[in-house]
Amino acid sequence: MLVAAVAVSLAWAAPATAQTFKVLSVNTPGCTSGAFSLAVERAGLDGGAYTVHTVVTVGGQIYMNEAASISVNGPSGWNLFNNFTYGAVPNPGTWPIPQKTQVRIDFKLERPVGTVLHAWTTVVSSCNTGTIQYNGKGTDLTLRDRTLALGYASNRFIGWLYAKGAPKLHSRRLVTIWKVRPGPDLRIGRARTTTRGNFALRRDRRNGVYYAVAGALMVPGAGFAVKERSTNLRLR
Repeated sequence: MLVAAVAVSLAWAAPATAQTFKVLSVNTPGCTSGAFSLAVERAGLDGGAYTVHTVVTVGGQIYMNEAASISVNGPSGWNLFNNFTYGAVPNPGTWPIPQKTQVRIDFKLERPVGTVLHAWTTVVSSCNTGTIQYNGKGTDLTLRDRTLALGYASNRFIGWLYAKGAPKLHSRRLVTIWKVRPGPDLRIGRARTTTRGNFALRRDRRNGVYYAVAGALMVPGAGFAVKERSTNLRLR
């Protein structure tokens, strides 16, 4: 009878509530430290201390790597800051965040630090517009590798952008060609790739060092790709 009573007790035990941290919306856009604000919701917390690890990535650089403590459930605001309390990173960005550039925000709810209980990712069009392009579990956002190559032939810059298994990430995408020079590099022009990822830009041949850049983007159903830069091309 004791065994039966224990079995019944276990069968009716209430399941543990999952701890979650998710973004509801963008409250205010902005590119300076503290200006960009999100509405978030915390649920399932037991009153103890949790760490929210926030990472903001723009153009392959990290602009925020924060460790913040929370313990209370419910809706709240969450701002993006020039904050690296979780630790130093090898590729920090310099604030303000560049405008007109896609922003990826990753949240990890941890306890203890380093043990991830829940992951959430929000991708917005830029810090100055704040249009949400993806908002969901971080494990559902696939990071795709892309390759970008640049060459020159017949008075044209030529090359290709390729994302294996994700043609939407290389088809009909803009590629910008730059020339290295003292101070800011010189933008030579832009070309749009074909459906296969090839591109060409007609320009007279001039000596110098050049490279191509394809911006970061997120495409529903295809995945997320970071900003890509080709290797340098030297013309003599």
